[in-house]
Amino acid sequence: MSGPLRRERAIEVALIVGVMGIAAALVAAGVRVMEEDGFYYLKIAQNVAAGRGSTFDGLHATNGYQPLWLVCLVPIFWLGLSTEGVVAAAALAQAALLAGAAVLLFRVARANGLPPGPAALAGCVWVALIIRTGLSGVEFSLTAALVAAVALQLSRNSGPAAPSPRACAVMGLLLGLAILSRLDTSLLALLVAIEWSARARGRPGAAARLAALAAPPLLVGAGYALVNAAAFGSPWPVSGAAKRVWSIYLLATDPVYRAHGWLAAKAWQLTWPLRHPLALAMPSMLACAGVCGLLWSRGPEQLRILLRRLRPLVLFAVLQPVVYALVYHGHYSWAPWYYVAQPLLSALLAGAIAHTLLPALPLRLPVAVPAGACVVLLAGFATGGSPRPPQAEEPLYVAARWARNHLEPQARVGSWNAGAIGFLSGRQVVNLDGVVNTFAYLERDQYDLCDYWDRTGITYLVDVFEAGEGSSEMKGASLPVSSFYASCADRLQLVWSEPRAGNPGWPKAFRITSKTDRPPGP
Repeated sequence: MSGPLRRERAIEVALIVGVMGIAAALVAAGVRVMEEDGFYYLKIAQNVAAGRGSTFDGLHATNGYQPLWLVCLVPIFWLGLSTEGVVAAAALAQAALLAGAAVLLFRVARANGLPPGPAALAGCVWVALIIRTGLSGVEFSLTAALVAAVALQLSRNSGPAAPSPRACAVMGLLLGLAILSRLDTSLLALLVAIEWSARARGRPGAAARLAALAAPPLLVGAGYALVNAAAFGSPWPVSGAAKRVWSIYLLATDPVYRAHGWLAAKAWQLTWPLRHPLALAMPSMLACAGVCGLLWSRGPEQLRILLRRLRPLVLFAVLQPVVYALVYHGHYSWAPWYYVAQPLLSALLAGAIAHTLLPALPLRLPVAVPAGACVVLLAGFATGGSPRPPQAEEPLYVAARWARNHLEPQARVGSWNAGAIGFLSGRQVVNLDGVVNTFAYLERDQYDLCDYWDRTGITYLVDVFEAGEGSSEMKGASLPVSSFYASCADRLQLVWSEPRAGNPGWPKAFRITSKTDRPPGP
C-alpha cells in the first residue's frame, strides 16, 4: 500500500474510531441518546421479533415507520438483551452506520479533488452536525449511509459520458434501498434517473442502462405501496397521514394564514430555518443549500466542480424542504431526521472552502492533524455547547418508570406520547395520537375517545398533562384532544402526579373508571 493510500486509510480509521468512541462513551455513561420516536421503532421491532406482527400495541396493525430501519432493528431482539441492553445496542448500530457514512463522505470529498486534510475536515464537520440526530433512534443514520453512497457513485461517474451498465445497476440498488430507508428519497431517485438517462440517451445500450437504474426504485416503490394497500388499506404510512392531519389543523390556526392566506403562510413557513438558525442543527443546514446554489455559478472553481458533479443531490437538497413546507406545517416541516443531503453538502462545502482559503495546506498532511481534528471536533460537540439534562429524569421517562413499578402487568395504558412509555414500562400501551395506530383511528376513532377507551379496554392514561394538580387536560398535542374526551373527563381518577419544577406539563397517571362508577349527576 502506497504512502498516500495509507494516509487516507488512517484518516478513515480515525473517523470511525471517533464516532464509535463517542457512542461507546455515551452508552457506558448511561446517557440516553434515544429520542421519543426511536422508542416507537424499538417497540414495533420487539413485537415483530416476538412474532406478533407489525404492531406497536399488540392490538392494532400499523405501518407508521420507515421499513428498512425497522428490519435492521429486529435482529437486536434475538440477542436476548435487557431493555437497557437493546437501547445500547441500537445506539451502537446507529454509530456504526454514521461511521460508515463519514468514511463515504471523506471518499466523496477525495473523489471531487479535495486533498486529504480538507477532506478529513469535511468528515469531521459532518459528524459534528449530525451526531445527535444520528443516534436518536430513527432512520437517519441508515439514510445517511445510503445517501453518502449515492453521492460517491455520482462523484465517480460524473462527466458527459454515459454511466456504465454496472454503475447504473449499483446506483439503482442504492436508490431502492434509500427509498425503503426514507420514502422521500424517491425524489432523489427521480432526479438521478433524469440526469443519468439524459446522459445515456442516444448511446449504445441506453435502454439497458435505464432499466438497470430504474428497476430497483420502481419495484421497491410499487411493492411497498401494494403491500401497504393490501395490509393496511392505504399505500402510505399512517405516520405521514397523521402529520398531515396535524398540519392541516396548525395551518388553520396559523395567524399568518388567517390574516393573509395560504400563500403568505407557506412563504413564512419557508423562512423557518433562518428564524431558528440553531434549532436542532439540521434545519439550520438548509440555508447551505442556497449557498451551494450561489456558488454553483460564481464560486471558486473547486466548489463549482463539486456541486455540478453532485447536481441531483444539490437539487434534492433544495427541493426537499420546499415539498415538506408545502405538505406539512409548523415544526412538522422541519424535523431534523428528514434532512440528510443538506448537512452532507454543508460538510463538503466546509472542506472545499478550507481548501480554497488555505492553499498552503500541504497535500501530504500528517495523519495526526486530521485525526486530531476529528477528536477535537467530536469531543467538543459531545461535551460542550448546551448539554442536555439526563433523559432518565425527563417527564416521559419518569412516567415510564412509574408505570413499570406501579401498574399491574395486565394493565392497558393509553398515551399520546407513547414511545418511551410503551417500550420502557413493560406494559401494553396504546398510541393515542395516531402515528402508530390505524387509519380508522386517525380518521374516526380518535374524535370519540370515550368510546374508544371502552372498546379497547384501556384502563389507564399515562402521559404529560397540563400543570396543576388534578388537571386532566392533555399537554402538547397538535390537535385539541382534550375536547375528544371531555364528555367522560369525570371518569378520570388521578392516581399519580409528579410536578416538575419549571415545566408547564407534569407526568401524571389517571385510572379510567367504568361508566357505572361515574358520580351521579345533580
